[in-house]
Amino acid sequence: MITHLPYLLPTALLPPGYAAYSRWVSARQDRMPPGIRSLMYHRVCSDNEAITSRYAVSKRTFRKQMEFLSRHGFHTPRLSQLVDGVAENRNQKHSIILTFDDGYLDNYENAFPVLQEFGFSAVIFLVPDFSRRVNWWDEPQRLGNVALLQPNHIRSMCDAGIEFGAHSFSHRSLPHLNDSELDEELLKGRAALEDLLNQPPSAIAYPYGDVNERVKHAAKRAGYSFGFAAHTGPLRFFTDLFEIRRIIMTNRSDAAYLNFKFFGVDHFVRWSLWRSKKLIGKEFKYHPESS
Repeated sequence: MITHLPYLLPTALLPPGYAAYSRWVSARQDRMPPGIRSLMYHRVCSDNEAITSRYAVSKRTFRKQMEFLSRHGFHTPRLSQLVDGVAENRNQKHSIILTFDDGYLDNYENAFPVLQEFGFSAVIFLVPDFSRRVNWWDEPQRLGNVALLQPNHIRSMCDAGIEFGAHSFSHRSLPHLNDSELDEELLKGRAALEDLLNQPPSAIAYPYGDVNERVKHAAKRAGYSFGFAAHTGPLRFFTDLFEIRRIIMTNRSDAAYLNFKFFGVDHFVRWSLWRSKKLIGKEFKYHPESS
């Protein structure tokens, strides 16, 4: 653990030391902690749409972020590769898993062409209640009333190599549910995707990032191989495959920000804060369950 402490120091320079920080990281990329990391996106908006949420990026910004990954030799392994050959993938230093929560239509319209341009794979976590194709669970001020992917978009992307996972069946905060409700959300979400794509999903992303040990055991029991969280979980990808920590990406593409996000510094800093809170017994607050 002590060997990683120097990577905390440059964060004190942000912002006014962005340029110096960027040079500092660039000079030390080969010494950054290895391992697979996972990025978390939601919406990828058209360039003429105003970005009013930290959960949205513009297509232009997204392309710059992907160009940065490509230029620095990052690889985007498929989850199916990790299931079939975990040992062979443990030490891939420049491996990044791109994930998208909720399954917005703009993932097809704006993100998908960019992913194809750079030859990147991704995992989109769908809310597969196909009777409702807008984000009904969201507060209006968060992302707005936004269209979701239709089955034809999902099949087209799947045929092109994009993977899909479940985001539960109806985007409920899973720790709030009783055992019966929890099993229903997990199993219905998995079954809906299997019916659509003729193969069961290997992964679930917990809505709102809300997860506890009971939810993790239920996800494993339901047949999932991976569970993706948000702000919680161990530093290393393979330490707990049912609480995989993710790095939230926002609408920025300057070099200092991308170095901070992609080379492990943000990942380590946020893990350190989470771990410290956990050690002192600070309770994690779940998203309130809607009535």
